[in-house]
This record gives sequence, C-alpha cells and structure tokens, in this order.
Amino acid sequence: MAPSTRTQASLLLNPFLLLICSSVSSAIGQEARPRPLLRSATANGGDQPSSPLLSWLPAKPTCSWSGIRCDAAGHVAEISLPGAGLHGMLGALNFATFPALTKLNLTSNNITGAIPANVTSLMYLDLSGNTLPAMVRGMRYLNLSSNRLRGPMPRWLSDMREMRGFNVSNNKLTGAIHPDLFTNWPEITSFHAQTNSLAGGIPPDISNATKLQSLLLYNNRLYGQIPVEVGRLTNLRFLCFALNFLSGTIPNSVGNMTRLIFLGFFSNNLIGKMPQGITNLTKLQILDLSSNQLEGEVPATISSLQSLQYLNLCNNKLSGMIPNLNTRKLLAISLAKNYFTGGFPMALCQQASLEILDLSNNQLHGELPRCLWDLQGLLFMDLSNNTFSGIVKMSTDSDLSLRSVQLANNNLMGEFPLVFKRCRRLTILDLGENKFSEFGLPLKVRYPILHYVLSYTYNLQVKVKWKRQYHIFEGSIALMTGIDLSSNYLSGDIPPELTNLEGLRFLNLSRNRLSGGIPKDIEYSGVP
Repeated sequence: MAPSTRTQASLLLNPFLLLICSSVSSAIGQEARPRPLLRSATANGGDQPSSPLLSWLPAKPTCSWSGIRCDAAGHVAEISLPGAGLHGMLGALNFATFPALTKLNLTSNNITGAIPANVTSLMYLDLSGNTLPAMVRGMRYLNLSSNRLRGPMPRWLSDMREMRGFNVSNNKLTGAIHPDLFTNWPEITSFHAQTNSLAGGIPPDISNATKLQSLLLYNNRLYGQIPVEVGRLTNLRFLCFALNFLSGTIPNSVGNMTRLIFLGFFSNNLIGKMPQGITNLTKLQILDLSSNQLEGEVPATISSLQSLQYLNLCNNKLSGMIPNLNTRKLLAISLAKNYFTGGFPMALCQQASLEILDLSNNQLHGELPRCLWDLQGLLFMDLSNNTFSGIVKMSTDSDLSLRSVQLANNNLMGEFPLVFKRCRRLTILDLGENKFSEFGLPLKVRYPILHYVLSYTYNLQVKVKWKRQYHIFEGSIALMTGIDLSSNYLSGDIPPELTNLEGLRFLNLSRNRLSGGIPKDIEYSGVP
C-alpha cells in the first residue's frame, strides 16, 4: 500500500514560540503515530491541572487528545484550546499542514502576531481574548473580539462571501464600515462591531444583508442619519446603534422589523417624534430611546407592545400624558427628565412584576394612588421633582420589597407616611422639600426602617454625593443608606427610635421646626 503524508497535531511550547503542528508519515489505513514536541510546558501553563495539554501524550493517538477532533479519514478537523495558557506567535502555526482544518478556537490565551491569509479551509475561527493585530480571510464564522485590533477594516473582508457570523467587538478599529460587507455577505446573520472607534455613517447597503438577526454597532463614533433602508432587515431580533453621534429622526420603517426583541438607540442626537411604526413591534421586549432629543407625545398605540419588559425614554423632551401600557410583563420603566403632564398613570398599578419605576423630573401632579403600594415586587421608585400633592395613603398591610424611595420636591403633606412601616429593606428614603407636618415615625425596635443590613461592601474608598456635598468613607464599609426629611414642616422632638436604624449612614432633618435635644445615642448609630 502506497505511503502518504497525513497531518497530525503536536505542540512545541517555549517562552517565545507557539507551534501546534508536525507532519507524520504513515501508510494509508494505518493508525498514525504523532511525534509531539513538548517543551517548557510547565513555564507556559501546560501542566495546569485543568490543561487539555495533559492528554497530549506520545503513546496516545492524536485524535484522542483533548481539544482535537478528526474527520473520518483521521485528519485533524478541529482544534479547540480555549483558556489553555498558550502564548507565542500565531505565525508559528503552519496552516499548510492542516488541509482539513475547519475550526480553530484559541480564545482567551495570550497569542500575538499577524494572522496568516492562507487559511482557506477554515470555516470557524475564534481568537477572542488575545492580542492579535490583524485579520484573516476565508471562513464563515470569525470572532476576533476583545483583542487589540487597530486601523480600518480591510476591504478584502468582503471577499469572504460565505460569512455567517462576524464579531470584531471590543477592539480599537477605526474608519468607516464598508458597504461591500453587506453587499457581498448575503448569508450574514450576526454583525457585531460594538465598542470600537468606527466613524462615518451607517451604509444604506446594510439592507442587502436580509438574513441579519443581530446587528450591534453601539459605542462607536458613527454619525449621520439612521438609513430608512434599515427597515428591510425584517429578520432582525437585536438592533443597537446606541452611544454614537447619530442625528435626524428615527425612520418609521423600523416598524417593518416585526421580529425585533431588542431596540436600542439611546445616547445619540436623535430628534423629532417617536415613529408610529415602533408600535408594530409586538415582540419587542426591550425599548431604549433614552438620552436623545425626542419630542412630542408618545404614540398611544404603544399599548400594543404586550411583550415589553423594559422601557426607557428618559432624558428627552417628550410631553403630553403618559400612555397606558397593556403589557403585564413590565419589569422596569424610566420616563424621567421629560415634560410629561397629568396624574399618576393608573395602568402602572397593574404591573405586578414591576421592579424599577422612575417618573422623576416631569410635570406630573395629583395624589399618589393607594394601589401604588400594592406593587410588592417594586425595588426602586423615584417620583421626585414633580408636583404630586396630598397625603401618601396606605392600602394593604403586606410587606414591600422597596430598597429606594425618592419622593423629594413635591407637595406631599400630612404625617410621615405610615406605608414605610412596611418597607423593611429600605436603604434610601428621600422625602425632602415637601410639606410633611408631623413625624409620626412608625419606628419600633422590632420593625425599624433601614433595619435590613446589606451584605454588599466596598473596599478602599467610597465617595458619596449627598445634598450637593461629597462625603468620603474609607475602608470596608456597608452599603450607604440614608433618610432625607429636609425642608418639610416637621415639629416636636427628634424620635429616639432613629438610633435603632442599624444601617443608617445619612440623616438629613434640616429646615424643619424641630425642638428639644438631640438623642444621646445617635452618635452610635453610624450617622457621621
């Protein structure tokens, strides 16, 4: 039987060089015997208890080595050594000796050097978490995320016409996104280039990549308008252009992408009204358009988004009434820093899963409804800087999960709200700048506010801003907790029960009508 050359893998490790190849001659039909070259494995992580290299022994067939998979003919088809402690130059790997290699996974090692362009057999390449300065051609899945790639994307990338998955996120790439990438990659399903320094506009040619399911370009330096052609990407599920310098209006064509689950355009310079088309996205779970310059009313038909879980429209110029939300899956809503008017939206009382509610810095008015305190899963509530008025009323006696309540700068009045007796895990309570007239603190030794001591700790130094002043704490300390009752009409003595609040770090009772002495034990309560 005529002999032939069969390629098998072996490893040469030393402090400067990484080799994962050697050629071994054998006869057809005969089991190949490798000639492994293992040097300085101890110095390079090869002897770690979990290292796959421990199985790379001369007495064992190459195809049985950990991280190696061979095809039916016995050729090495896959090499997968993530986090194996390898380091050295990738150029030392002679790809010519691996004609059947289709998958190479060396993620989270310490590999450097340029990537050869003669790896035409590869269909999957993952070199993320290394320090590679260049890119490679000829595969369907390319993941070079979290390296130190610099410069523009090479134009020859568009020659890889079978590309399905492309990830160059978390690098230092610059320049424009070439339109050819989307024209020549008709099979692409995921394009991830977030967290780079890419500039220029989003090419309208993006519409040619109609099989895209995930398009992430956030945290770059992209500018210009969102192309109307983006609406042709009807298979998209995840779309994020956030943290760029995009301007103009949001095209109504986004409403054509009815499979979207996540839509994020936050932290840009977008203007105009929210497009009516957004309300067609009935599968949408996350909508974040915060920190733009959007104006006008939110379309009432947003109520059709019944899968919505997270809604963030804060820091815009939106106005009018807050529309009803028919979803029952809402976990977080932030409409802060807008110009919304009207009363508290009663539909929010139906959101049994709600954890975060932020309507602060608007022009809302009227009384707070009793049903607000029936949201037993609510953790964070900020209704500060509105014109809510009246007495804060209780409903049921069930315990609440609230960690932070901020009602400052409203026109609330009456006694200290008894509802806070039920907030046994409270860490921040800000009722400042209201019209509360009596303490009526529901403080008992068994149920003190802020009794819940969090297990979170900070090390070294913590700087906390409280009432426009910074307070610095050093060492390992408990998470900051505080009560602000400043600028009300509180009178009488300071309740001695305040000294029972074990986690208290800030207490602000300034600008009231208090009298009497300061409780003698307050110095031991942790208040600075």
